[in-house]
Amino acid sequence: MGMETAVQDIVTAVKPELWWMLLQACAILLIVLILKKVFENYSAYIMFKLNKNLGVGTRIIINGMDGVIENYDRSSIYIRVDEGNVLMIPIARWRFQNWIVQDFMTQEMKEYISKQIKECKEEVKEK
Repeated sequence: MGMETAVQDIVTAVKPELWWMLLQACAILLIVLILKKVFENYSAYIMFKLNKNLGVGTRIIINGMDGVIENYDRSSIYIRVDEGNVLMIPIARWRFQNWIVQDFMTQEMKEYISKQIKECKEEVKEK
């Protein structure tokens, strides 16, 4: 019981104004974090939209999978891969993905990449 009363004494010793300031500081921090997330999404969306190499209908290889950019909005990029699935990539993370635009590759590059993909798939099947 001695510990509980000590904690209660400490809590009651702090002025209510200080508790109110702590609550306000937490609310301000929450608002700042939300605004940071919104700003990151909008800036990434604008950078993606201004990128001349990427857009709706662009054939790409992303993370070793062939796909086509189907759509994008302020929160995500939707890519239909050859297997028929749709990848949903958060717009704020698009710069950190492994993108290869197929329209700008030579035939030799396409063959080399497809060969590498096949080898990787075979290695995975063996394991």
